[in-house]
Amino acid sequence: MKKLSSYELFKASERNFQMGGDRMRGNGEVSWKRKGFTGLEAAIVLTAFVVVAAVFSYVVLNAGFFTTQKSKEVVHTGVEQATSSVELAGDVIGYGWKKSPGNDSGNRTLGFIDDGTFYDLLSLTSASKTYVKAVVDNVSTPWWVNVSVKYKSAAGIETTYINITNKNYTTYKDWADASDFFSNPAIDIIKMEEIGKPNVTSYEIYVQSNGTYTWQYDGTQEKSDKLTIVKFYLQLTAGEHPMDMDGITLSYADSDTFVGSLKYVDKGGDAYNMDDSKKLPMQEGEWTYYIVGSEEYRDDDNLLELGEKAEITLVVPGGGVSNNEEFQVEVKPASGATLTIKRKAPSAIDYVMNLH
Repeated sequence: MKKLSSYELFKASERNFQMGGDRMRGNGEVSWKRKGFTGLEAAIVLTAFVVVAAVFSYVVLNAGFFTTQKSKEVVHTGVEQATSSVELAGDVIGYGWKKSPGNDSGNRTLGFIDDGTFYDLLSLTSASKTYVKAVVDNVSTPWWVNVSVKYKSAAGIETTYINITNKNYTTYKDWADASDFFSNPAIDIIKMEEIGKPNVTSYEIYVQSNGTYTWQYDGTQEKSDKLTIVKFYLQLTAGEHPMDMDGITLSYADSDTFVGSLKYVDKGGDAYNMDDSKKLPMQEGEWTYYIVGSEEYRDDDNLLELGEKAEITLVVPGGGVSNNEEFQVEVKPASGATLTIKRKAPSAIDYVMNLH
């Protein structure tokens, strides 16, 4: 065997390396065609990997953000519901008033505004004339007090303005015809709002109508043998999140009566003053509210807020609750926990009772 030189061994190794990387074809022929990555192809592949990784990262991050946002919403909703609750404030009062429909005619004060705070009193079933009275303290002249009045008449809901000035004040120091302000006699005052009071330190403006006051329950007649009216007060819980009273639903249940949603009526002023008037113009299965509070806190909106209490008055459906019978009232806010009030009618029904 011929001994190869170092150069010949190197050339043979080089040849074998080249042939090993090539593809063999038919009859043992060697193809010297060779393929490989160019710089452009490598860049395309790398770019594809980067794009795929970026899309995947975006999907993962977006899923994380979505989960975080949903968790935040859940926590926020939970906190809002936990702080949007009401609780019972004080005792639950029952009335054994007999259903004794009647009516009376004469002058009745429907409501008044005292330095910007409106007080709703009574509502009439009909009216023939409306009067206004003002009490004003001023520091200099000229002065005026202007308030807007939203009221109900036989024609429907109307809005007017009462303007008391240093020039017409003498006329309205006592009850005076208010036809200059009211196009139709008022049967109910819905709201009074202050517009302005330059050079005035304090004022009170009253609205009164001559008409017919109609009621269904009379506290001066012989007392009923059943509990017919229930009254209690609500206040905010520790969260002190304002509660929209117009979004509240009341349900009632006793041993033989269930009403899932009592009917709301706008008789808050009448119910608030029932202890003085001894009359209540509400039917069975109806309820109303009236927000009370000090001058520092009380305002004219429908929100139960810090420092305020909502007086709830309801007429028991089904003719009333018999003595020693249990009943339940549920207060269901639009948002927040339901308040359940369970009480028992006393063994002896009286005009006014503290229920336990």
